[in-house]
Amino acid sequence: MSGYGRGGGPRKPNRVLRVPPEMRPRHILVDLQRVASQEWKAETNAEIVPVFEMGRLVQFNLYGSAANLDAAVKLVNKWLEAALTKTAPSTAWAKMKAFDPNEWQFDTVRSLENNRKQKFKEPIPKDQVGLIPFRRLVDWPTELLELDPKVTPRDAFGNKLEVLDQIRTEEEVYITLLPNHAALWQVELQGYELARIDAAEMRYVNLIQKVYQKSISGDDNAITNIILDETEGLQVALTVADDWWPSRVIKVVPRLIYSPVMNEPGSFRKDGLHHAQIRVIREAIRRSLEKVRFEKGSYEFSIRFGCLALKGLPEEEMGKAYPLTSFRKATDSGSAVECHVTKWLQPSDLGEQMQDRLMNADHVLEPVKSVEGFFGYTPATLKDTKPTYRGTFVLHDPDKSHIHRSSTAPRNPGRPTPPPGSNAMQQQKPLELNLIVVQIDWTEDEDGMYEKMAPRFFKLKTGQSGAMAHMDINLLELGESKAWSFTLESMIPVRKLTLSPVIVGFADSVKMKPGYKPESNEPFATYNRTPSVKFQFFRLDRVYTFGICKTLYRVEAKAMWYPGQTIPCWGLVIRHTEWGMHLSPLEKLSPGNGANFGSDSIKTFIPDGGVSSSHALDDTELEDQLEQIQLENTSLDDGMVILIEKLLQLSEIVKGDNNHQDEV
Repeated sequence: MSGYGRGGGPRKPNRVLRVPPEMRPRHILVDLQRVASQEWKAETNAEIVPVFEMGRLVQFNLYGSAANLDAAVKLVNKWLEAALTKTAPSTAWAKMKAFDPNEWQFDTVRSLENNRKQKFKEPIPKDQVGLIPFRRLVDWPTELLELDPKVTPRDAFGNKLEVLDQIRTEEEVYITLLPNHAALWQVELQGYELARIDAAEMRYVNLIQKVYQKSISGDDNAITNIILDETEGLQVALTVADDWWPSRVIKVVPRLIYSPVMNEPGSFRKDGLHHAQIRVIREAIRRSLEKVRFEKGSYEFSIRFGCLALKGLPEEEMGKAYPLTSFRKATDSGSAVECHVTKWLQPSDLGEQMQDRLMNADHVLEPVKSVEGFFGYTPATLKDTKPTYRGTFVLHDPDKSHIHRSSTAPRNPGRPTPPPGSNAMQQQKPLELNLIVVQIDWTEDEDGMYEKMAPRFFKLKTGQSGAMAHMDINLLELGESKAWSFTLESMIPVRKLTLSPVIVGFADSVKMKPGYKPESNEPFATYNRTPSVKFQFFRLDRVYTFGICKTLYRVEAKAMWYPGQTIPCWGLVIRHTEWGMHLSPLEKLSPGNGANFGSDSIKTFIPDGGVSSSHALDDTELEDQLEQIQLENTSLDDGMVILIEKLLQLSEIVKGDNNHQDEV
């Protein structure tokens, strides 16, 4: 009986697709049960059970393996979109899909090939024992066995090493955990092609390296805070966040109190950083990059200039002052107090002044294309730079953002309420956050009109409300209550066909206002919001992109509209044009494979001269300048020295004459 287990009770589906009220077909689909149990099951190898309440379709319960469930989700979502256009007569009689011999042949070949590969998940057939030509033993590292607690292959990959199943099927090898003798753990690889054995071994060793890195470093990121202006004051005052901040959940803001016996305010911008500090930054970046090299996801590496706040301090601390040494000790420990760098930097009026100064900073910046690639054009001057636009919407997943329904029988009057923590109460706890991120960009086309790009969809890790952070490196300008934050964040890319039609329909409805003027302070986008579209967060960005002279670094000045804000605040972000290219292989990473960041990941991401790790320069003048830069900076830290120098130059431009420092 569909949807029921061996004991006759309902079995838990592997996945549930809820049908939002606005997506429910208007007519009773008399043939749906047959189509789901026969045609859809044959096509996806998953069991799809439609669920009705009071004659209305409310959800689909899906049963099957992960790969089959993905195929079922795509099929059901496609059917839901088409079902809305069905008429009553068209749903009143059964229809059968026309037979296509070519499609049948392809499906048959595909099924046979898949079944052949699936056999490598099973033990070696008895008739093949001893006949497989290639065999290799791989020892388990003693370093993992010496940890407390120790980590064995079963701990890392499951009792039957099921985590390695994708390697088994893709490389067509048998992977067997041999009996443990004298505390020696070994895995045996067997296959019919030597090249596949080599590939499987490489992927297996990569997974071991990933396990080792996680075991010794954990999931937390090491904190690196460097105070740029530490020679300009002796005490740090704790103040309250400005009223213009779009979010004031974190209100405690530190500010260095200038001391006349110390260096002049802002002198750090000319002094630069000591080489020891630069090496600390280099190693922190290297550790973060190596940590994600085997982790699948959509990554974004950037350097953000934002306001500085402190997490973990009660509001009662505001108005107090502490020695700089105490502040450094508290924030470096990573325990109670944590430095938080916001995405916003300036309020609307100061942001517009910052933008004007950037457009006049010809000594630091140069005009570039707003979008990298063949399309677009390079403006004649910085002042001619036209913006691009982006909308970021974080929505609750309609298929998962619901409360568990209790399966217990109705309680009789007077029956005692179950105690907290009991199964009956736990069944009604709300599910954790399951959020989908929709990103939509608008770029200028050949006619000077703004064209909406195809939406990109991501999901966040269950329970999280934002992208996962993999780097925590902050260069603090305490006198200005600002900081440069090196950030490496990731989300999980998802395909459009696997999402609820509610999410896809919302993304399609987002449009730019006709005739929108870039100088306007009003939000530029409109959208249709149905009852099933539930916002967790959204932000609209108007982005002006400039190049840092004679480098491939890009500066993005952003006007940002947050929820509840009628005028934008401003932010500043720095990126290298090649960072996306280096990180893009991680989006489609399969288990055991890793991104190639070169022999030195720092040289790849922070290249000497700030130009490129792989780009062949065609500009003779640019080549000459790069050679001159390399002659003047012979240190191994050359690429990082140049980057820090550019950040401090930008800090000078941003500061202008608007900010102030307190004096004792």
